[in-house]
Amino acid sequence: MKSFLRYVLDHPLLAVFAAVIVLLGGAYAIMNMSVDLFPNLDVPVVNIITHYPAASSEDIELLISRPVEDQMRAISGVTRVASTSIQGISEVTVEFTWGTSVSTARQAVESRLSQLAGVLPSGAVPRLESIGTTLQEVAGYVIYGAGDQVTLRTIAQHDLAGRLMGVGGVSYVEVLGGDRRAFDVSLQSEKLIAAKLAVSDVVSALAKDNRVNVAGYIDRSGREYLVRGNALIEDLDDVRSLSVAGRGRSSIPLSSVAEVSDGVVPRNYVVHGDGVPAIAVAIYKQPRANTISVVEGVKRSMADLGSLFPAGTRVKMYYDQSEIISEARGQILHGLLVGMFLAVLVLYMFLGRLRPTLIVAATIPVSLAATLAIMGLFGLSLNVITMSALTLAVGMVVDDSVIVAENIFRHRQRALSKMQASLQGTLEIVGPDVSGTLTTVAAFGPLVLVTGIAALFLRPFGLTISTALLASLLMSLTLVPMLFDKIVSSNLSGELGSSHIVGTLQDKPRPRCFRPSTKAPY
Repeated sequence: MKSFLRYVLDHPLLAVFAAVIVLLGGAYAIMNMSVDLFPNLDVPVVNIITHYPAASSEDIELLISRPVEDQMRAISGVTRVASTSIQGISEVTVEFTWGTSVSTARQAVESRLSQLAGVLPSGAVPRLESIGTTLQEVAGYVIYGAGDQVTLRTIAQHDLAGRLMGVGGVSYVEVLGGDRRAFDVSLQSEKLIAAKLAVSDVVSALAKDNRVNVAGYIDRSGREYLVRGNALIEDLDDVRSLSVAGRGRSSIPLSSVAEVSDGVVPRNYVVHGDGVPAIAVAIYKQPRANTISVVEGVKRSMADLGSLFPAGTRVKMYYDQSEIISEARGQILHGLLVGMFLAVLVLYMFLGRLRPTLIVAATIPVSLAATLAIMGLFGLSLNVITMSALTLAVGMVVDDSVIVAENIFRHRQRALSKMQASLQGTLEIVGPDVSGTLTTVAAFGPLVLVTGIAALFLRPFGLTISTALLASLLMSLTLVPMLFDKIVSSNLSGELGSSHIVGTLQDKPRPRCFRPSTKAPY
């Protein structure tokens, strides 16, 4: 340690250069670090939600939940499969071995679900969700006012959502509420029986003819032309003129056996904005994207996309996660700055010297910058957990520097040279300095080893605190003695000052008087 410390004192520019590198690394990390409300919740649990309207809970369990459960139990690494079946909804929860990434778990689930094609009822489309997905909703808008609900939803679904997906960091845009256009076909049983047709004949005709067919290519004069047939139903006349044929019967138009009218797809929920029916648009971000940057990009895009809707349409933002993060970050940053100021103020009150106080205070930003750089290397984000840890660490990172500074000054008061005072003062305090820091690290360090869902919150906290303490220890044994050797002048009377609060608290020795006894010895 003596050789290392002498090398640092003999090469001050190297220590300064290292401190500058640390500051730049911390600045780079904080500029590129994602900002979230909570740490990344990479919990290996996938929920499979399937909607099948108008089906009873028994039908949901038999037709959807059980087939899905059987496929999920065959996946390697699955520890638990549970399901909930209620009227119209099936929810299957698949829990993987801890340590499996969510992306890997979702890929395994999607691969198994693809094998259920043709097994699940028609119209039952499974949707995957994870715990982190629900917290990745960063913005939400309601759209209402002019235009009917079908028009507003169509514009939001096909135009607005597609353009918002082009914003950097956006992973998914969900459109809720409103109505989707549909055609109501009311079969007349007497006419259906007279035509010797079944309901399945009508359903088959609707499914068969409402599609686009590609026939191939035609080669003419060295050029190829695509041949396709568009049989998509677009209006009521297309539905009424649809041909329906039974077995061994000639085709008849659908209008001969049914009443056809405009309608909407049935829905089981309603979205309101300011008390009127509305369309809700929820924007989700990618797992490690910066929430504030994503929301700012969404706001800019929404300002340019207002012309998509009819005149008089109101677009209001009902949820902005960046405001919550900015408010929390502002309060924590305010506490961080106040803590730094009070720490420096208390240092000056006890040291009674300006330059030594500034030297000790300089270790705070360097230690925090080193902590941010390590956080960036480990992929941590700035959130309420890590920022609270940084605030808590401010009062502890100066402890090492204070005891080293005090011991160096004690040797300076003995008329030692600056080099000798810095060297001997630091060497004498290395043991207590290291042991004191490692004792505190031993209290927070085990949080890094915690596993399970608690690790998502405790591990970033423990890693941040431990890194800050170790960085402050390194600064106290390198940067502080070097700065005291090069910056603090040799004139102790001018540098140390006369005001020292510790000196005022020390009791001065009082002379004791002894009076001879006037009594004769017995």
